[in-house]
Amino acid sequence: MRHHVRSLFRTQIPSIAPTVISHPKPPPRIRHLSRATSQVLARIYKSGHDKVTFTKQLRFLGESGRVADARELFSLMRDSHDPDVVAFTVLIRILCDNRLYDPALDLLYEMRRYCAPDVYCYNVLINGLGRAGQCACIRSLLREMARDGVAPDVVTYGSLVKSLCAIGEIGEAVVLLRRMEACEGVRANTYVYNTVIKAYLDRARVREARGVLARMGIRRCEPDLCSFNLFIKHYSDAGRGLKAFELMKEMKRRRIEVSEASYRLCIVGLVKEGKIEEAMGLIKAMKVVFSRRSIGVKTWNTLLSWLGKMGRLNEAYKVFDEIERPNEVTFNIVIDMFYKHGKSELAWLFFRRMEELRIDVSIITCNVLVNGLAGEGRLNDAIRFVWRMESQFSVLPDVITYNCVLNGICREGDVDRACEFISEMVRRGCQPDLNINCKLYIYTEAAIPRYYPTPETLTPYHNSSKGNMVIPPPPLKNE
Repeated sequence: MRHHVRSLFRTQIPSIAPTVISHPKPPPRIRHLSRATSQVLARIYKSGHDKVTFTKQLRFLGESGRVADARELFSLMRDSHDPDVVAFTVLIRILCDNRLYDPALDLLYEMRRYCAPDVYCYNVLINGLGRAGQCACIRSLLREMARDGVAPDVVTYGSLVKSLCAIGEIGEAVVLLRRMEACEGVRANTYVYNTVIKAYLDRARVREARGVLARMGIRRCEPDLCSFNLFIKHYSDAGRGLKAFELMKEMKRRRIEVSEASYRLCIVGLVKEGKIEEAMGLIKAMKVVFSRRSIGVKTWNTLLSWLGKMGRLNEAYKVFDEIERPNEVTFNIVIDMFYKHGKSELAWLFFRRMEELRIDVSIITCNVLVNGLAGEGRLNDAIRFVWRMESQFSVLPDVITYNCVLNGICREGDVDRACEFISEMVRRGCQPDLNINCKLYIYTEAAIPRYYPTPETLTPYHNSSKGNMVIPPPPLKNE
């Protein structure tokens, strides 16, 4: 059975499973210790080197991401103590968390020389294999559990259900769920039901998901906050805010505490559906439930973004005044919104307010302002702003920044200035992208067509052997 499980694992995920380092039994003594292991050993011997101390330090190394040191310490532990099920389980968890499933399986079979694995140890390994979608390996481990007399619990079945849903085998997951419902010893909990609900909703199978929700009530497993949030998110993403709002009301009827995430998801759905008044009413309700200070800035930013997309500037301005602590994203949304709707004075007013509040200016903020200046035809102001970005805001212009300026220059047909600007851009260490090259080609062709081949002047620039045409670059100002 051991080799069967290992062969199943190796044949299914060769891209994930690491190279197996097989140790002869018993493992060799380690003579050269890493610095981390030496420090941990010093701590162990200082406090008394029993199994509990070894296990605590083993867990510490795993949480610190030192997998090799953890394996090294475990090998040293075997020289003086027989590891118990807790120590083996800790190391198996460390290996699974780092996707080292093959060594984890090795450790499970080695474990039988010292102690019998319990259900918690199996669950750790099954959960790790479940994240990798290894259903066949999990089934083999379930058979080994039965052979060892270890009864699977709800966590075991939950990991298998999650694994089946991850690979799209929802039908088989539902069969397993029904089997759990029929079994008296293992009762499906909300986690298992929510896993199936999410799998259905991810595939837009709302009717089946609602059916699972109804079965929860029948099986006396009441839906929780997560159950309803899954549906609220689905309806919100689909732009069905009113449907999400109805679910929130149902949550209150069932006396399920509505979280801020529920409100935020519902607000997004209402705004997507164009129900601004309902969304604003929900904001007022949030103030009563959570108080204005506890409403996360992410919720406000979401509402501001959608109000801007719908051109509801007055409502957006009122919403901004409600925010206690706006962040950089908040100001970026507002500045971009006002510039897109021709309110450049307000955009710069908010930018100055952003500086007064000492909120760091990012490249996104600068690009919005540069694009706005160039779009208004204020090219000199845009270029001056670009050149002082690094000194004033400690922000380097990127290719998007230069693209914004070049858009304005090319709209005016000033090819010489565009070429000079690109030369300065390259001198400052930013290479033009395909968008800049195509843009310059198009506008140059319109501005000075004499430099591009025509049927009369095609011959000097045509290579008959390769069948391609060489386009000379546009002239610079000094030519």
